[in-house]
Parts: sequence; structure tokens; C-alpha cells
Amino acid sequence: MRIEQWLCNARFFKSRGLAQTAVDSGRVKVNGERSKSGTALAIGDQLNIQIGEYSWDVKVLSVTEYAHGFVPEPHELYEEDEDALARRAQAMEAKKLQAIERAHPSADRGGRPREGRGERPGGGDRQPRGNAPAGRKNRHRRKRSRGGGGGGGADRRGGGRPA
Repeated sequence: MRIEQWLCNARFFKSRGLAQTAVDSGRVKVNGERSKSGTALAIGDQLNIQIGEYSWDVKVLSVTEYAHGFVPEPHELYEEDEDALARRAQAMEAKKLQAIERAHPSADRGGRPREGRGERPGGGDRQPRGNAPAGRKNRHRRKRSRGGGGGGGADRRGGGRPA
């Protein structure tokens, strides 16, 4: 069975094209060596699969051909190395902690102050909205027409003009 077909059946990649790209770019190694997308796999081959930041070290247990998209249990096609599993779990945990740190930076690291009441970088509080100068308060409000000047009104059917 071709390596990209096996990778797709084992659900390491969503499509055969993605698997082929990964194999051709050297992110999948068979028995420690770089391979081509047409390489035939055999039972007992060791694969090193690099996807993003994570790495899988697996041993091929089955190379049975399946109908497209039908694999009863993909994890039965391979056996994963315990050390690689532990390294990947540790990398996932570290990535999670980094994401939490980026989302909630601590104040003791010299982050910017909050721009809430009394903590503005400029030092002063801003004026409340209701105290705007008298002449500018409603300058953007559209003036309403009074009377029947074509703008509708109480009787919308007639358009406001006498016939």
C-alpha cells in the first residue's frame, strides 16, 4: 500500500493530497529515511510523522486496502511509541500554557495599565458624555420636516400633497 494512502486511512491527514505533500516535503520518514509519495509500506515499518509542532513515532501494524473513507478503527493500523506520546502531550500542555499567558498577561510583567476610571495613561479622567458644549450637542441629528412636504407623515398613502 502506498504511504500517502496509508496516512489518509490512519487519519493523520484529511486528504490524500495533503498526505502526499507532507511525504514529498520530508515531514514523513520511513525507517528514519526520507521517502517519496509512491513508497510502499510493509508491516513493521517505523514512521516518523511531523505535523506542525507535533511529532508521531508509529509502527505499522496493518497495510490492508480499504474502500475510500472506510476504516473501522484507524488507531488499529499502527502502534504509537510511548516516548513520542509523552513528548507530544508535554508539547500540547506547554502550548496551552503559552496561550493562557498571552490571553491574560500578569500585571507584574509591566503590562499597560487598564484604561478604566482613574487609570488613564494621560492621568486625567475623561468628561462624561452629557456635558458637551450646548451648541454642538445635537449637530448630527437630521432635521425633520413639518407639514406635508413630500416626506410622508400621518397619511403615507397620499404622499402628503393635495391632488
